[in-house]
Amino acid sequence: MKKKLLIIDLENNYSLKKKNFDVVHLSAGSVVLEECKTIKLSNIKNQNHRDFKKNFYSNLEKYLFSTCNKNDTEFFLETEICNIRNDKSDLFDKIYYINSIKNIIKKYDFVEVLYDNKNLTNTFNSLDKTKVNLNLVSNNNIREFSYTFFLLRRLKFFIRAFLLTLFVKFLPKKNEIYKENIALSIYPLLFHNKEIGIYNGDNQYLNFSITDETHLHQSLISKCKNLIYLNSDKKFIITEKNILLIDLIKNFIITFPILIDLYHFKKKIFKINNVDYSNLIFQHLVISLLNRLKLEIYKRSIKYIFKNKNIKNFKYFLFEYNFGFFLNNQINKVNKNINYIGYQHGIFSKNLFWFDFVKKFKKFNIYPDEIIANNKYSLNDYKEILKNKVKKYKFYKNKKNNLKNFQISKNSKNYLLVLGQHDHDHILRIFKNKRFDKNFFIKPHPRSKKIILNNYKNIKIYQKKIKFKKILFSQTTTVYYDWINKKRSKNFMLIGFD
Repeated sequence: MKKKLLIIDLENNYSLKKKNFDVVHLSAGSVVLEECKTIKLSNIKNQNHRDFKKNFYSNLEKYLFSTCNKNDTEFFLETEICNIRNDKSDLFDKIYYINSIKNIIKKYDFVEVLYDNKNLTNTFNSLDKTKVNLNLVSNNNIREFSYTFFLLRRLKFFIRAFLLTLFVKFLPKKNEIYKENIALSIYPLLFHNKEIGIYNGDNQYLNFSITDETHLHQSLISKCKNLIYLNSDKKFIITEKNILLIDLIKNFIITFPILIDLYHFKKKIFKINNVDYSNLIFQHLVISLLNRLKLEIYKRSIKYIFKNKNIKNFKYFLFEYNFGFFLNNQINKVNKNINYIGYQHGIFSKNLFWFDFVKKFKKFNIYPDEIIANNKYSLNDYKEILKNKVKKYKFYKNKKNNLKNFQISKNSKNYLLVLGQHDHDHILRIFKNKRFDKNFFIKPHPRSKKIILNNYKNIKIYQKKIKFKKILFSQTTTVYYDWINKKRSKNFMLIGFD
C-alpha cells in the first residue's frame, strides 16, 4: 500500500472526505477524515529552530534592505514585519512548520495539500513538484493586492485623520505645563479609575487617539467624545493638537513613492530552503506599510512636545512593539537626555521573536533604559534576550487577581479555554463542532471583539462558580503567567499551534 500524506491548511471546515492518510494540520480548519492518523507538528520539528531563525532573518534582511538607504532602513525597522509578531500572526510559525514538513515528504509515495488561500499556491508547489498534488478547496475570499486598494486605504485614513484633527482644533485651549514624568496613554486602553495602573508615581499622560489604528477599535464619534474628556483634564496632553493640515497632506503624498516600492517588492522572491514564501511575505509587508505610514503624522507633534527640557522620563508600554520602536526613535532625535522606562503590559517570553530581527541593526537603538516586568519569568527572559542593551531590569507584582474565580475539580466534565487577544478565532475554529464528551467554556481576552457562539455547538461563555477539570491556556495570554506564578493546580495545558 502506498504511503500517503495529507497536509491540511484550511481556515474553515469542509465536508470533503479523505481516507487512509497520515495527516498534518497547519491551520484550524479540517475535512472529514476516515481511518487517518494525525501527525503532531511537535513530532516533526526536525529542523534546528535557531538555524531556521538565522536563515529566515538573513533572507528577510536581503528582501527588505538590499536597495535601502539609511532613512528607508529606519522606516522599515519601525514596521510590524520587522517586529516579527509571532504572537499576533501565524505567518512565521507556518513558514517554520512548512520547512519542517518538507523534510518528511520524501518518506511518502503520494502527498496531497488541501488549502483555501491561493496565496499559498507557489509555496506548496515548491515543496516537491513531482510528488505534491495541490487541491485549492476554496479561495476563502482572500483579497489580492492591488494598487487601487492600497490607495483607497490611504485615502480613507487621510479623511479620518483630517476629521479628527479638525475636531481637536475646535476644543477649548488649555495651558499645558509639562512635568518631569510623561507617560504614554491610548485612552481608554488600560485605564482603570482614570489611571493606568501599571505606571507608578505622579504622571502626566501623553495621549494618542489615532496611532496606527490597531490599538483602539472605536468609531470616529467615540474618539471625539474621548477627546472632549481628555481636553477637560489637565493631566492629559493630546498629541493630535499639534498635527497640522500640511502633516496630513505630506503623509498622503508619500503614498506614491511607497507604491513604487511595492511594485519592486512584488517582483522579489523570498525563499527558504528553496520553498517560495514570496506571496505570504509580500501580503504581510503591505499591511505593515499601511500601518507604519499612519504614524508619520505624529513626527511634528513629537518634536514639538519633547524639545521641552522639563521632561526627564518617558514611561511607556508597547515598547516591545513597532509603535514603541517608532516613539523611542523619534523622541531620541529631538531630545537625547530622556530616560525611557518600558512597562510590560502583556506577554513576553524568549519564544517570541519581537526583538530578534531589529537586534541585528546596531545603530537602531530603540530599547528603554529600564524595563519593569510584571512577572519573574518574563523578567528573566528580557535579561536573556536584551542583556546589556537595557541598563536596569525590575519586577513589579501585578495586584490584579485574574484567577480568583477559577475552580478545579477532578470530577468535573468542564474544560475552560482562556483565550488570547489575537488567537481567539484560531482556537475557536480548532474546537468548533468537535465531538468531545466534554463541556467547553471560553474566557475571552478583555480587548477581543464580541464573540458570538451561535455556530459553536459545544462551547459556552465562561461563568463564575463553575468548576473545571482542566484549564487550557492560549500561549498568548498573560493569565497563564499568573497561574504559574501562583503555583496553582497542575491541571492545565497550553493550546498548541495544531
